[in-house]
Amino acid sequence: MRIIILLLIATSVFAELPSREVKIGNKAAQSGQTDQAQYHYVKALENHADTSTVMYNLGNAMYDAGEFERAMKIYSGAIDSTRTSEQLEHAYYNMGNASLQAQKFDQAIASYIEALRHDPDDPDAKQNLELALRMKKQSEQQQQQQQSQDENKQDQQEKQEQQQDQQNQDQQKQDE
Repeated sequence: MRIIILLLIATSVFAELPSREVKIGNKAAQSGQTDQAQYHYVKALENHADTSTVMYNLGNAMYDAGEFERAMKIYSGAIDSTRTSEQLEHAYYNMGNASLQAQKFDQAIASYIEALRHDPDDPDAKQNLELALRMKKQSEQQQQQQQSQDENKQDQQEKQEQQQDQQNQDQQKQDE
């Protein structure tokens, strides 16, 4: 009889560890202590907390710390372990935000589309999808302009080299 009671007590203590770590992580995140938040969320995961929620929170802490690439990976893990459409919508939306900040426009666009698939009426996801599409277009235009400028610069250098070669040849003819 004593063994059963001890097992029940031990089980309840271990069950509290992840939620305690999550609570501490949440408090740290709310006060802007992203490193502490990340630490406690990782501890919660080590103690087998609800993976999707903790990974979502960990992704938010990484996002807040400006670690957008890492946040994207964590949000992806949250998506893989999420069970509800609402959680999926939030995770995809935040992955879109992290992707946008990392200037990964295609991934941001895909994430916002997925968020809208789970909640077609989300005005923020719609607005951010439009923003991501505009930013992608601007980025492509800038790349094209840069490429044109590089080509023009290369053409000018080649012309200058040809002129210099011609001048050298003319000088050699005069010297002969």
